[in-house]
Amino acid sequence: MPVQKEGIIPFALKDHIILVKGKINDGPEEYNFMVDTGGVTMLNDETAAKLQLKRHGMQVKMNSLDIGNYRIDSIFCLASPDFFKKFESKIGVTIHGLIGSDLLDRFKVTIDYRQKILVLANDTAVTGNPQKGFLFNFKNHPVNSAPMLKCKLNGRLEVEAMVDTGQPYSLVLPPDILGKLELSEKRGWIKAKGNIYQWPLTTSRDNYLGRIDSFAIGDLKARNVLAFSAELPKMLSAPLLGRDFLVPFVTIINYPKDEILFVPQPISPTSMPTNEYSIGLYPHLNDDGKIVVSGIWTASPADKAGIGPGDEIVALNGNPLASADLFELIAQLMNGGIKEVNLEIQNSQGRRVFHLKKEKLLPELKK
Repeated sequence: MPVQKEGIIPFALKDHIILVKGKINDGPEEYNFMVDTGGVTMLNDETAAKLQLKRHGMQVKMNSLDIGNYRIDSIFCLASPDFFKKFESKIGVTIHGLIGSDLLDRFKVTIDYRQKILVLANDTAVTGNPQKGFLFNFKNHPVNSAPMLKCKLNGRLEVEAMVDTGQPYSLVLPPDILGKLELSEKRGWIKAKGNIYQWPLTTSRDNYLGRIDSFAIGDLKARNVLAFSAELPKMLSAPLLGRDFLVPFVTIINYPKDEILFVPQPISPTSMPTNEYSIGLYPHLNDDGKIVVSGIWTASPADKAGIGPGDEIVALNGNPLASADLFELIAQLMNGGIKEVNLEIQNSQGRRVFHLKKEKLLPELKK
């Protein structure tokens, strides 16, 4: 078989998670794989057992993985029994595996969120035209091979940030970075009730939302950047650049050359979000398959209405909800074009319908 120069792979975007369909070892069944530049390549343990994959300690081997029109051969990856449960509870979709930077580092990888296209190329001679965007050299993280870029926060704190397609916000900051920047709830940051996001291998459920004054990677600069803060796994604890940072660009990660090119989309501004427009409520599936509130931002419309973590969401705009409707609910809650929603809530007080209007969760910026 001739060597394929390029694979053009369509993906589905479930909230912030990039999902591609893959066939393992020439089998007929398609499996859902996350594409996560901040992760290591994994396979659900149940799927590995079903396919009777050869085990090497904690790893299993896929002889081949076909995604889209592209084949990747000889893949060793971790087999995990429960790593994907947290992601599945957030998007209501079964995830069988994860394609991380430790596998993507064979290729020049293009990510286009607007077209929902992933391109894997063996031809890594040229990253792209730097005159059309922002070209940077990067280092690979020693644990997961993720691209690490030198950044400057608030004009003074130099850090290395990880390009991480596995998380939603433009910028995620570990708590120690908040301390170094002297940021706190007293300076306009809000704390979640319950939990919005919790990373695997972490214990703290504390989440914060706020802004930093400025962010820069070389000539790529933004001001008043919306940022999220949570505990991150110790070995991977670094600022993260996620979906909201990447969406305005076509991102080309040339792993073999240690280069990354951000090409601005002509129809999209390159600035990062400065606020969050929502009712401040985040749902997930509990162990019983019910849609419940996982977290709420303090002083958000949902919080002011009296909705709390653990409350069950039984209907949206008069339509009963089942577990399969979780992603549709999330899509409406996150869609800035939808100004208000009706949620029917079940809790210890009984059932009640709440009419909730979306608001900007942080104070308006002074002009």
